[in-house]
Amino acid sequence: MRIFWLLLAVLLGGALAAWYIGGEVVPNSPPAVEPTNGATPAVTAAPPPAAAPAAAPAPTPTVAPAPTSGAVAVRVVDDRTIRLADRFDVVGRGTQEDPFRVSWPLLGSAGDVMDAMAMQVETPSWLAPLNGTWVEISGYFAPTVQLQETSELLVTLNKWDGCCIGLPPTVFDSLALRLEKPISLEGQHLIRFGTVRGELHIEPFATGGVMLGLYRIEHGRITTQGAG
Repeated sequence: MRIFWLLLAVLLGGALAAWYIGGEVVPNSPPAVEPTNGATPAVTAAPPPAAAPAAAPAPTPTVAPAPTSGAVAVRVVDDRTIRLADRFDVVGRGTQEDPFRVSWPLLGSAGDVMDAMAMQVETPSWLAPLNGTWVEISGYFAPTVQLQETSELLVTLNKWDGCCIGLPPTVFDSLALRLEKPISLEGQHLIRFGTVRGELHIEPFATGGVMLGLYRIEHGRITTQGAG
């Protein structure tokens, strides 16, 4: 009889234990990772969030190189000499007593940047220092019209009779000369060669869209002359 009650108590205790465990709420947990060969299991870290793409660098503005001026317009060589456009040495001080001695190649260099027919009439920078100074130049000169006395002459690099002999001048190898006092041409050659002196003015003048002149000398004097 004792054995019966002992077996009954064991059965009831087991039933109660089963009921208690079955009704308990067990929280979810990750499964345990069993180590292999007794080694500590490696812990795999979660990958870091992807970094935001870096902003593209702002484009660097392209700066055009400063334009070069090329030849130096005016360079002082000594107290009586200047060099223009690194090509032409001009002797003198530009005064009435000591005028600049200018050459036809220097005056003709304006044609390097000016176009008389297209009215490109900006005066070259290397000639600007001569504007308003006293100069001296040698060339052929003749009256603009056939007169026995005149105070206005055309001075040219090449001999030209206005019609058939010589080379017609251009605006770059001629200049208008206005004399302080008129000269008589009676009984003399109308075309002569000599040296003239006066105050130089560099002023393009045009008509009908064509540049007709560039150089003018005021207060002019003829210092030497001969038959052309």
